[in-house]
Amino acid sequence: MPNGLAFSPDESVLYVDDSARKQIRAFDVGPNGRLSNNRILLDMSSEDSGVPDGLKVDQKGNVFCTGPGGVWVCRANGEFLGESYYQSFLRIWAGERMAVFLFMTARTSVYRLQTKTAGVFPS
Repeated sequence: MPNGLAFSPDESVLYVDDSARKQIRAFDVGPNGRLSNNRILLDMSSEDSGVPDGLKVDQKGNVFCTGPGGVWVCRANGEFLGESYYQSFLRIWAGERMAVFLFMTARTSVYRLQTKTAGVFPS
């Protein structure tokens, strides 16, 4: 079941977080907008509670996704870069256009995580 959507910086890849399967999936986007090459970018299966829920991409193409235990980060090729542990995430979103912060909301809190690159915003 899709829960979060984000495009790569050049809009050639669509990322989808699949809460039911605990995966981030990637699809190539053709010139006509058709999707192809459905593949698993990152398997987020874990003993920790939670599921993929919210997805953002930075200007370098790194994918940030809330999931079991916190925020998971991977490169566009699926290489797992690491995770930051937090509790009870519900959503992930970016701040101002040039901000290097990732904001995350939980049931009773809002968290801010400084990143090394800014997010991608629609033109």
